[in-house]
Amino acid sequence: MTDDLDELLPAATHEAGHAVIGRALHFVCEGASISASGAGRATVHKRFRDGCAGSHASLIFSALVISVSGAAAERELLGRDDADIPDEGDRARQASLLRLLDRPDALALAEREAARLVHQHRGRIERVARALMAAGTLSGREIDSLIAQPTRPDPEPDRAAVREGVSP
Repeated sequence: MTDDLDELLPAATHEAGHAVIGRALHFVCEGASISASGAGRATVHKRFRDGCAGSHASLIFSALVISVSGAAAERELLGRDDADIPDEGDRARQASLLRLLDRPDALALAEREAARLVHQHRGRIERVARALMAAGTLSGREIDSLIAQPTRPDPEPDRAAVREGVSP
């Protein structure tokens, strides 16, 4: 069973990263799934939730951030260095978005923004990944429900202890 979980965890984390960051950027997530083989898919649409506005370029950039957020989630949550190698679907999506943006630094900027957002939404990504591992498939409503649950913030460091060089 542990081997099965070890194979599912990267896919679940990757797809949860796409789903959660897609929602954070006001895109619609219809659902996510993973298979026993470790393959996965999150369906994040370029339709927008109420109140989402922006220029064409900013929306394309947001889509690029979402496309790199799966790998960013694997790096942040699992410490995977090999997450820098995108799967074929992510790579094709990124290539088409980069052509539309026609900006040499767009990928690096998107990767930095994805890393920041994944760090910010880590608890939500972990929650969605655990649910994906348990269920295999989650609907958009199920993902929205998981994202809406309160996430415990990281404890604030004891500032006096930090100043004195003592870790809490």
